[in-house]
Amino acid sequence: MFAPTPDLGSIRAILTMMAEHCEFKVQGDVPNAFLIPPIDVDIYMELPEGYVGDRSKVCKLLKGLYGTKQASRLFYHEISDYLRNDLGMFRSEVNPCLFTLTVPDGTVIVLMYVDDIIIGGSSESITQPIITGLTCKYNVRWSNRIGLFLGIQCEVNDTDRTITMCQPHIVDHLLSKYNLENARNVRSSANPSVDITDEKSPPADEGRYREAIGKLLWIARCTRPDILFRVIQLAQYVSKPTMVQWGAILHIIRYLGTTRDYGIVLNQAPSHTLTLYTDASHGDRQMDRKLVTGYVLFINGSPVDWCSRKQKSIAISTAEAEYVAISDSL
Repeated sequence: MFAPTPDLGSIRAILTMMAEHCEFKVQGDVPNAFLIPPIDVDIYMELPEGYVGDRSKVCKLLKGLYGTKQASRLFYHEISDYLRNDLGMFRSEVNPCLFTLTVPDGTVIVLMYVDDIIIGGSSESITQPIITGLTCKYNVRWSNRIGLFLGIQCEVNDTDRTITMCQPHIVDHLLSKYNLENARNVRSSANPSVDITDEKSPPADEGRYREAIGKLLWIARCTRPDILFRVIQLAQYVSKPTMVQWGAILHIIRYLGTTRDYGIVLNQAPSHTLTLYTDASHGDRQMDRKLVTGYVLFINGSPVDWCSRKQKSIAISTAEAEYVAISDSL
């Protein structure tokens, strides 16, 4: 029903490949993408406001329309077919949003997220035919550098061949929204002296709590693995938050303000290495005795995926907890 999209780990992994192999990188956006492909079923709609004529009639859609469930999927199939059949690109069997073209002079990589496109190539000369083809077909608007992608600021350093991913604009929004611009700096995401399980604390506003957790989860999943464990802890209390837990959220936001420009760096490496670090807690959760698995996956020394979550089973030893963590990580 919907268009396939790459997960955040795949995006970071592909950008790591681009940092190493692609001298030329551009970012594009397809305007009015959902209006391009023809609709695949009969759909009728009421006449829009402002129409002058017989109001008893209805419209039959000939093209996709924003608001229809299948619009994004139809556009994906449209541009996917064009990339493969007309431009000769190969679609990955593992990630349907990744397209590659290998020629004697190098490689071209295309990453798609619905109507947002990033293209990297070994040189401008082999990348230009792909850019020209997409421009002529879909009138794509191009930027000569990768900038803001899915709310993530990407800073490309062509000299060091690195891509830095950070979200200072979202941090600034949180600081402004909760009046923490002038708050005292803190150097960690959690205060170990605060007991967030204190049931005597007065209740907090549930709607505001949920909103803050959602924004912090997005930051943690995109560019800030250092706050993920604490955010996951606090996310367990969205149904009945307390002021102690709300204070812990504000503490995280203050920490983000202190480390506003922190992010992750995707870089090249002389050897292709895949490294996975994993760990598990044991016996530190008095509420349900569930243990927590955490892992970080590196490609060429660059963090591309990470996770912190409770284990589904209850381990009775440290060794068992570690084996479960390894299994979850793989």
